[in-house]
Amino acid sequence: MPEPSADAVLDALPSEVVLLVRRGRIRAANAAWRAFSDQNDGPDASWVGTDYLGVCMGPDGGDAARAGIQAVLDGTRDRFQLEYPCHGPDEKRWFEMRVTRLPPPHDDRVVVSHDNVTDRHRAEEARRERWEGAMRLHMERERSEFMREFLNEVSHEVRTPLSLLRFHCDQVAQEVQEVARGPLTNIERALSGVEATARALAQAPRGAVVDLADLARDLEDLVADGRRRDVSFRVDLPGRGVRAPEPLTGQLLTLLAQHVLAGCPSGGGVDVDAVERPGLVEVRVTGDAAAQDPVEDLWMFAARHLAGQANLPVRQESLPGPRTRVTLRLQGAPRSPRPAPSARPRPAEVAAAAAAPASRPTRGP
Repeated sequence: MPEPSADAVLDALPSEVVLLVRRGRIRAANAAWRAFSDQNDGPDASWVGTDYLGVCMGPDGGDAARAGIQAVLDGTRDRFQLEYPCHGPDEKRWFEMRVTRLPPPHDDRVVVSHDNVTDRHRAEEARRERWEGAMRLHMERERSEFMREFLNEVSHEVRTPLSLLRFHCDQVAQEVQEVARGPLTNIERALSGVEATARALAQAPRGAVVDLADLARDLEDLVADGRRRDVSFRVDLPGRGVRAPEPLTGQLLTLLAQHVLAGCPSGGGVDVDAVERPGLVEVRVTGDAAAQDPVEDLWMFAARHLAGQANLPVRQESLPGPRTRVTLRLQGAPRSPRPAPSARPRPAEVAAAAAAPASRPTRGP
């Protein structure tokens, strides 16, 4: 029985295979190659003598593929392998190309094979998507658990000494005369405000509806700080509801404002405003300062860390002037009922309560 010819061996292979000579001309193409060409509107020819790099790769062919094939043709590499997309009009496809130089005395020729690896690529992509989804879910659970434990611990650490202070206030109030009970009552009011904040930390739900006008109150201390530094600090946040973790959102906005204020020169200005987008509200802090390196700026470093914990996107950009702007993007929500001022006491309110006169004590049961 005669030995099968080289062409018969090539035609028996399921991969699309061509044999190239030194200059990249096709010496032979197997049946699978010709069938693929016919199915994809290729030239009606045997392909023998065709310039592979010029026709098959085209003038816009991938640089990596062209360089790899040429390196094997030139003898600087023995083989080359590359996975690449080759999408059709109705489906997405991926192929793996293998380029191998023949051994001597035929080392002036190379074999190029193409295998359809679409199923493998889709399986790997599906596994990657499942892994990424599982990691996102795991990170979200870890973040939520961390925040719950952190807020509970902070609440406990705040309320424990406050309870002791309240106990001693009660003991002193029973011993002193009526004239001294007014200041004690004001101290109790201040303690009640701090205790309310501590309880809010432990009970604050993630994704609660927050009013932007309430967030503006968190910036009152920075407004005063700006005046001391001869910096105009303007806050224009409307009564608009956003869905965001509370109180982390107020803390994050304060850090971003401190970052911009820290780089603002004397006589400059800082503006805090909000821009509504479809389904979103962007809170912007803009100041007369060049953008700083977030790694070198303590406020921005802390803000990015807190934004990561709260899963809130923050963007920093440079503006002409030079000016800098940081933007906090929040999800829009219907405006929520605003809490009573005593539910979120400001430091200034606590100080005012301690200094306010009181003719008669107002003690609880």
